This record gives sequence, C-alpha cells and structure tokens, in this order.
Amino acid sequence: MGLQFFYHPDGVDASHAVLHPEESFHCVRVCRLKKGDRIGLTTGNGHTALGRIAEVQDERHVVVEILPGTEKFHPSPLQAVHLYVSILQDTSRMEWLTEKAAELGAISIQWLICRRTVKKHLRIDRLQRIALAALKQSGRPYRMHVAEPVPLAELARPNGLILWAHCEAGSFTMEKILRNHKKSQFRHLFIGPEGDFTPEETQSALDWGAHPLSLGPWRLRSETAALAAISLLAALDE
Repeated sequence: MGLQFFYHPDGVDASHAVLHPEESFHCVRVCRLKKGDRIGLTTGNGHTALGRIAEVQDERHVVVEILPGTEKFHPSPLQAVHLYVSILQDTSRMEWLTEKAAELGAISIQWLICRRTVKKHLRIDRLQRIALAALKQSGRPYRMHVAEPVPLAELARPNGLILWAHCEAGSFTMEKILRNHKKSQFRHLFIGPEGDFTPEETQSALDWGAHPLSLGPWRLRSETAALAAISLLAALDE
C-alpha cells in the first residue's frame, strides 16, 4: 500500500503539525494509523512533506512530526488545465468525472449551464469533498477548484488557449492544435452537454478565438471526452 496523504492547509514548514479534527479522525478511525506510522502531507497549494505520527491524543487530535528535508514546493504546472463541463444529468457521472479530473491534475473544473443542459443544479459541496479526497489519494500538490455552475452565455472569455471539443466537422486533433501553441500556459478545455453545444454556442466560442477540437470519429459521453482530452494533453506535453 502506498503512502497515505492528508490535507493540511496550514503549511508544512514547521517541525510539527496538528491535523485538523476531520483529518485526524480519518487518520485514526478510517486508515487505522497509529503512533510511529509515516504519512504524507499536502497543503493543496503546492507544498508537500513527509511526516511521522508523533502523538495520538484522541481520534480528533493527531500530532505529526514533519521529517527534516522532506518539505517540497511544486511550482504550478506550466500548462495548467482548466476544465469547463456542462452539468450532467447523472449525478454519479459528475462525481466520477470530478474525482478522475482531480487525480489527473486538472487545476479547476467550472460547471456550465448550456442551451442543451437538462439538469440545472448540483451539490457543489459534495463535489468539493470528492476533489479533496482525490487530492489526498493521488498525493498531488494542488487541490482542484470546483466552481459553482454559471450559464455559458455569461462566462467571460478565459485568458489562454481555448479548446472547444464538439462533434461537428471542421475540428482539429489535439496534436495539430498544440503544434502551434506548445507554450500556452493556460489550457481551457470546454466539453458540452449530452447533445453537444448548439451551433450558436460554437460560433460564440470561435469568435473568442477558440480552437475546435476533435477527439476522434466516435461520439463520446461528456465525462469520457473530458478525461480523454486531459490525458491526451498530459501525454503530448511530456
């Protein structure tokens, strides 16, 4: 079993850290860890460290000794991926997408209300908890931000490379787009609802300067398309 990470937003630059009550409970009652066990700490904003459980006062109060020389700062990725996805009808699929996008290193996920979006509401607090759990499971240094839904028509143009994944003809492969935009710092990946973006929404995106993106000849579910695109970006950036 790999090293278990815990979320500690207070920093990892001291000699000891006291886990927050909910993290302490998870450590003692769920993971069944005890004094002397090694764990990882992540702040969610770029800092990680290794530690050893020094004291378990009770299930809500765990003291961790931060091992000298293990504190690391991980710069924000040069090609950060910001994901924009229409709210999905199936809640379980939205939760799965949130988890996997966080594990794959997306910096943020912005839920959208598009013309063809059927479901208009979601439990943002639950999705934020899922993203936090994925941060700890993966040991990544950055916590994915999960934003409240906004209508696509009211969204301001994001700064950076805009990738507009849709099913219409005239789109380009990821490799071809990145060939001319390899150094773009921010990648904004748009995934439409079941039924795709409307022609009017796509035209508005093209007016932004968005690049129409093809993920192949087959029609993918929204959550599948999102994860395929994130994975493809990561592979082409290596």
